[in-house]
Amino acid sequence: MNAIRQLDPAVPSLFAAAASTTLARYRALASRKSYDAGQNVVAKGDSGTEVMFIVSGRATVTHFSSQGREVRIQTLEPGEFFGEYAAIDGLPRSTDVDALDDLEVDVLSGPHFAELVFGDATVARALSVRHASMLRLLTRRIYELTVYKASDRIRAEILKASVPASDNVAVISPAPKHADIAALVGTQRHVVTGEISRLMKSGLISREGSDLIIPDYRAFQMMVSANPSLDL
Repeated sequence: MNAIRQLDPAVPSLFAAAASTTLARYRALASRKSYDAGQNVVAKGDSGTEVMFIVSGRATVTHFSSQGREVRIQTLEPGEFFGEYAAIDGLPRSTDVDALDDLEVDVLSGPHFAELVFGDATVARALSVRHASMLRLLTRRIYELTVYKASDRIRAEILKASVPASDNVAVISPAPKHADIAALVGTQRHVVTGEISRLMKSGLISREGSDLIIPDYRAFQMMVSANPSLDL
């Protein structure tokens, strides 16, 4: 569905320090759209220049190789936005963006986005900081993909996804799909399946119903921390 609805007063992160006139202009120009979980929002190669600001739900930014291998670049949360690259340089979309949950976004046209960004220095700075952060993230990802084995990256991703449940026990609920882990760490699903099987046999993780359990969190953390440059 693509229903257009009234905007609420939530302020996107890009406009957190913006002038009140800029924020008022944003609210006047933006339209609300909604997407079902799993629905494609932006397709790689599209010519659109709209910029979308997440109001509720999450979205995944994904790149597919020519062989169909999926690499998930990031997961976007409410307050974050996507589509600005095409609005800035006018080139086709460089990635796919899909709704991970039922998703609501505020949409600005490319020209209106440029008007707001380049008409308010605080917004322009916020955009520059975001892009610097993204460059750092991608640089780190390239380093990890180059230097570390897939098994190291899988273990680090399991650790990042875990939540403390009790003293020295952590849980991931529900257990992530192997394909999702593979997309996040830049490997193939069967590699993730094999590594998780090895971790289970060694007693470092276990399954309880739909949850993944780390029974000795400190030991698992020490194992992952043996590679101190991994993004934890």
